[in-house]
Order: sequence, then structure tokens, then C-alpha cells
Amino acid sequence: MNIRGLSRQETSDILSTWLNRCDSICRLRRDTDREINKALDMVQEYLPLGQDTLKHKFAVLYTRLEEEGIVKKEIEHKVDS
Repeated sequence: MNIRGLSRQETSDILSTWLNRCDSICRLRRDTDREINKALDMVQEYLPLGQDTLKHKFAVLYTRLEEEGIVKKEIEHKVDS
């Protein structure tokens, strides 16, 4: 919403599609429409976490996102001395 400038409905549609895909893999036990609306009510003017913040404060999640290909893996550069 905030970064892409999407409407509430566009954002809700994207989240609903994503959660439906998740539900097809592992049954979700929540009312997804209610949860989406609750989350969108809380968004307001908040911006998402930056990649560095995500990496350092939520290392396990960041590693999982790398493994799933959601976040690009960093390439280590060797520096010759």
C-alpha cells in the first residue's frame, strides 16, 4: 500500500491470493478476510522493514526468505590482501 501506492482493495486482493496459496499447502485456521482487514487497518503510514533491519533483527526469518528465493542471497566478495 504505502510503497507501491496501491489501494486498499488492490492490497487486499494481493494478500487474499497469497493466503489462498498458503492455505492450499497448509490449512489456515483463521478468517483470512477479517485478518486482512485488521492488518490493513493497522498499516496507516508505516513503511516496511528495510532488508538490513530484517537481516539483523530477524535473522532466522531472513535466512528462510533467502532459502525460498524471496530475498536474494548475498554474494560474498573475497578481498585479496
